[in-house]
Amino acid sequence: MFGQKLAVLAACCLLVACQSATTTSGSAYLQRWAAAEAAAPAAADPRFQDDLRAAAAVEPLLRFPARLGVARLLNGQLSPIPPGEGAHWLALLQAETDYGEFVEISPLAATFAATDIGLVEPGRMDPIQRIRLGAARQHVDAVFVYEVFTKSERKGTPLLSNILDATIIGGLLVPNRQVGIEAFAQTALIDVRNGYIYGQARGSADAAFITTSAGGFDRTRRRAEDAGELAVAEMSTEIETMLATLARDLPQEDVPEAELAAR
Repeated sequence: MFGQKLAVLAACCLLVACQSATTTSGSAYLQRWAAAEAAAPAAADPRFQDDLRAAAAVEPLLRFPARLGVARLLNGQLSPIPPGEGAHWLALLQAETDYGEFVEISPLAATFAATDIGLVEPGRMDPIQRIRLGAARQHVDAVFVYEVFTKSERKGTPLLSNILDATIIGGLLVPNRQVGIEAFAQTALIDVRNGYIYGQARGSADAAFITTSAGGFDRTRRRAEDAGELAVAEMSTEIETMLATLARDLPQEDVPEAELAAR
């Protein structure tokens, strides 16, 4: 039954692995909105309508080649990229040189930028704002913000586990715990300058193994890290597709400086 459940979960994870890319224009959207309102005025709160318009009034500024950043969130805070995950990012970024250059967003750079503009406690900032500050300090055009989540389930054979757990040797030597691990990775590509979201990508991985009671938690943690790295690897293939779609659909001409300043 446990193995069947893992198989179902793995099939569901395959459905999660997907990517999307967006290049729509805020001005074109607002023009359609104005035309619709002219035909049938909205009855909603006008102040909220203004907020909606402000949220929509962004344009895709990204042009390739660009300077792209990578930022990892851990427990809602910007954190260094672990070597295992970094290896997959490095492989992706080295293969996709046509899109420009890629840099890791430094937590230290984000802290310095926040301090320089007078934020006494940058650690309490909204994490996306902090990432955008650090990316701006590093002169990045758009940044991949990503997270990795893992969860595990441990089960034992009831009679065998109870007997073996009561003995020191049994707990040390006899595998009596079934462990299932799921890992998910997700990212969004965000413009540093105006917050435009160019796309999202996801990846997943799972693992199942049998372990002893003693030392089982350490092994589960290591296997969860491995699964997280595999989820990042799968996500990176979706990022390749996202970048190719953006390169095809984004305008090729540069945005004039005056227009960029107005946005």
